[in-house]
Amino acid sequence: MTIEDWKTIGDMIGAAVLPPKERPDPVDALAVFVAAAHGGGTVLTSDTHDIEAYAATLPGADVSAVAV
Repeated sequence: MTIEDWKTIGDMIGAAVLPPKERPDPVDALAVFVAAAHGGGTVLTSDTHDIEAYAATLPGADVSAVAV
């Protein structure tokens, strides 16, 4: 990870439109970033809305969330 990657993750955290009463989650943003950096994919999570919100901040990212 480069400093630019970490800046992108910070931008994702700042730009994500999270559900009401949700707090920013750097781990969710990192999971989306890593999936997008590897060409997209599915993130298994209990926070599908958060994953979708962070994925929406990366135009063209083919990242989806599946509830577990």
